[in-house]
Amino acid sequence: MDPITRLEDSLDTLLKVMASAIAYLSRKAGHKQVNPRVPLTVLGTTEALPEDELRANRDELVHDLVAQAKEVEQHIAALPVLDTDESARTARLEALQGQLRTANDEYRAALQEAHTLLAQLDGLLARLCAQRQDARAVLDPPPSQSRGSDERNS
Repeated sequence: MDPITRLEDSLDTLLKVMASAIAYLSRKAGHKQVNPRVPLTVLGTTEALPEDELRANRDELVHDLVAQAKEVEQHIAALPVLDTDESARTARLEALQGQLRTANDEYRAALQEAHTLLAQLDGLLARLCAQRQDARAVLDPPPSQSRGSDERNS
């Protein structure tokens, strides 16, 4: 698996852990009204846990999040580093430019060969059509000649 895919998978897992932790804490927390002017609204059902148990679970969730975040950092550190050396980058670009020129020359040669083959094929087809017409002319006399000879015989 390539480094980018590993990083994507790790980030996806981190986001899933975060979402699960938020959902769990929202569901298991004992909601308290902190301002009498703001009503307490809770979506869905809550299963409030005792404060000590909730704190222990929260600490475990934080530990899981931190571990997953460290894994993401490791994947980021494993990504290839861009070449900061100007001369190496220039040499690499010149090499790529040479490869591009070679590929373009090969393409032009192949295109010229294709045009040549197409012209040869057109010539061959034209000769075949001409020969076929000549053969038909010999084998099938024109309709006016065959009628005239039929009328004379009758």
